[in-house]
Amino acid sequence: MNKNEALAFLNTCQPMPDAPGAEMITRYKTTTIWFYNHPDPACIPLFLNSFGEWRDWSLYDSVQAVIQQYSREEVLPHLVAGCRSKNQAVRLWCADTARMFPDEALLEPIAELLKETRIDMRLVAAATLECIASPRTRDIAAAAIVGETDEEVRDILQVVIES
Repeated sequence: MNKNEALAFLNTCQPMPDAPGAEMITRYKTTTIWFYNHPDPACIPLFLNSFGEWRDWSLYDSVQAVIQQYSREEVLPHLVAGCRSKNQAVRLWCADTARMFPDEALLEPIAELLKETRIDMRLVAAATLECIASPRTRDIAAAAIVGETDEEVRDILQVVIES
């Protein structure tokens, strides 16, 4: 595999299918390993938009290991865009990845994710909010806790409010 092949493959995974076949999973893993060993910022937006509803968490955890190699400046604009994606899985995994790059620029998209109907989305958004050191995090958590029905999400928001 080389850079062009790896980028071309990632372009076909925008996002990954909900039930990828074994060959696609193998190529995705190979591509992830390739970029882990040959960092290139061109892969950042492609990886962040590749997240699908596939529930193999280890597959996407390996993407986070690749993304962690890059600077906040390289990753942050793509995380903000990913948290606003039309695709739920992209929003979820980008919000989760955002915990590695906590920044005030993420506050608005994370605040929006706290309004989603999916509990897993709100849980990840609350956990990410907890990582962002900003005076605004308390206000966002206080607004979100008012209508929150899930106890675990409420607990995280309460920690943010009290911090």
